[in-house]
Amino acid sequence: MIVKIDPDIEDLVEFFLEKRREDYVNLVKLLKEENYNQIAQIGHRIAGTALSYGFERIGELARAMEMAAKAQKPVDIGKVLIEYDKHLKEVKYECE
Repeated sequence: MIVKIDPDIEDLVEFFLEKRREDYVNLVKLLKEENYNQIAQIGHRIAGTALSYGFERIGELARAMEMAAKAQKPVDIGKVLIEYDKHLKEVKYECE
């Protein structure tokens, strides 16, 4: 998947994606600890940030993660995390 980004934020996008990869590692740890509140908070933060950078799919996955965490559904969180990790590995971007 290729995301079209604003050239004005190109310098920030790689940093944004690196932080999302760091979030993934932390989220897996939090899931093992059953820390649903923290997962929901991180999901909420990612969702808002992703949309401002134009990464709609990351935002959708983060929102799904947040909702699953609020409902304390670890299997659903795990499924979203698998998709989130896969997407982060595959997503590319280019300037419009």
